[in-house]
Amino acid sequence: MRSLLIIITFFLLWVSSFLTPWGENFCGLILILTIGVLHGSNDIKLLVNLDATKSNLNSKWRYLLFYILIVILGAVCFYLLPTSALLLFIGISAYHFGEQHWSNQFISRARKTKIYAFFYGLTIFLLLFYFNPLEVQEVVVNLTAFEVPLSWFLPLLLTSLGILFILTYVYRNLLTCNFVLEGFYLLIFSIIFSSTPLIWGFAIYFVIWHSIPSLNDQLIFLYGDVSRSSIFRYIKSSAIYWFFSILGLLGVYFFVGTDVAMLLPILFSFLAAITFPHVFVIDQIQKM
Repeated sequence: MRSLLIIITFFLLWVSSFLTPWGENFCGLILILTIGVLHGSNDIKLLVNLDATKSNLNSKWRYLLFYILIVILGAVCFYLLPTSALLLFIGISAYHFGEQHWSNQFISRARKTKIYAFFYGLTIFLLLFYFNPLEVQEVVVNLTAFEVPLSWFLPLLLTSLGILFILTYVYRNLLTCNFVLEGFYLLIFSIIFSSTPLIWGFAIYFVIWHSIPSLNDQLIFLYGDVSRSSIFRYIKSSAIYWFFSILGLLGVYFFVGTDVAMLLPILFSFLAAITFPHVFVIDQIQKM
């Protein structure tokens, strides 16, 4: 699969050479709001399948209520405690990205692997931040009113990268992978982030390197294979949740006043709110 992901990635980078920055951001938003959001829209069905010993109907409504409450709590945290919520979002998402990337390459599910997954995902985030410092600074200011010093990005990236290299050596017996190839993937991510605006670069990584592999794993977990039939069943069962997620995002955006400067902060707040319960669901599946 990763060979295909590389081909898609460089195809999108080639396409972006014909686009204006506005066009890149527009395409990035489309990818995030379709495939990106869709990959987390079937969490209720995943939870019900995990809890197969109970009534599907009762479990579905119970988990739906739980899910909605967590999303609302995440949104409230971003409103009342934006700085803490942003740091929590980055931390949880870093773990989630790393967990997905290494899901089939951990020999065991020891606590050590969670630490490794976190620092891998954090390195991805910091690569994105380092190559798009002004855009990141603007988003953080609009979200939290705190202006991140530009001088922070490189030391944070080098620190995270250094810890990741040390952990790779220490935990090498827990990993089954080609380390040279993994280094090549990091180089690819660096090329993506250094040659694209924030939204487009994030979209390529989030959708191509995270959402599609996650969808692949979810299809196998739910239906036993990846086929036209299983993809159709997945879309059918998740469509209503995806629709209301997008409707909620649009509602918040227009409620705020359709200020273009608030588009990115609202988008990342929205992704954070739906990420919190999604990470819990995927983590339960990974434990099986």
